[in-house]
Amino acid sequence: MSWKRVLLFVPPAITLTLGVWQVYRLQWKLGLIKHREERVQMDPVDLPYPVTEKDITDLEFAPVWVKGTFDHSKEHLMLPRFNEGEVGAHVITPFTRTEGETIMINRGWVPRTKQDRATRTEPDVGEVTVIGLPRVSAKAKGSSFMPDNNPEKREWYWLDIPSMAKAMGTQPVMLDAWKDKTQIANPDRPVPGQTPISLKNDHMQYAITWFSLTFFLGLMCRHYIRQPPKVMNLSKSRRY
Repeated sequence: MSWKRVLLFVPPAITLTLGVWQVYRLQWKLGLIKHREERVQMDPVDLPYPVTEKDITDLEFAPVWVKGTFDHSKEHLMLPRFNEGEVGAHVITPFTRTEGETIMINRGWVPRTKQDRATRTEPDVGEVTVIGLPRVSAKAKGSSFMPDNNPEKREWYWLDIPSMAKAMGTQPVMLDAWKDKTQIANPDRPVPGQTPISLKNDHMQYAITWFSLTFFLGLMCRHYIRQPPKVMNLSKSRRY
């Protein structure tokens, strides 16, 4: 077999490899989603005190109880955030636990018309109990098109927990307020339960695309290889 024919198999080999890689990615993503779904169904436990980074990693997406008071004067916003197709923001508020340490709680989503704290009659004053899901900080912003965080304006676009804690004067600990069935609905209270549990999962479509390309490239290789080799007609080139 000539080296030209060997090179024919390089493209389908690459697409086949990419298809197999997407299958592995699919299994990884399904496992991650299942892990999150199982964790949020667990019964709430007390958040350890003092809470450590290891505690947060071990308890990520598992409901925890905390009791304390909010400092609404120091709330920050995460922008833009969507709820049922409507744009708004998540309200991040310092929360001083009864044990003494101050953490951050993402209280949930508010529409644009309620982003200014002055437009809300705050229902959560005094000592309250919150069920939340511990969150781990993102390592970097999602893309180059995402705006930079702006601590001076109290505006955040990606979850940089250490920087947020420094700006708000808290421990580098973030809880997402989770849905509490006993909580009475209030239009001035941020909508809790905004933690992304279901993740975008396009790996099956990608795998099908790569395997389809492999199939058609394989057909092209088969067609080329089965063609009879060209024979030079020496009679026309013979000189007399």
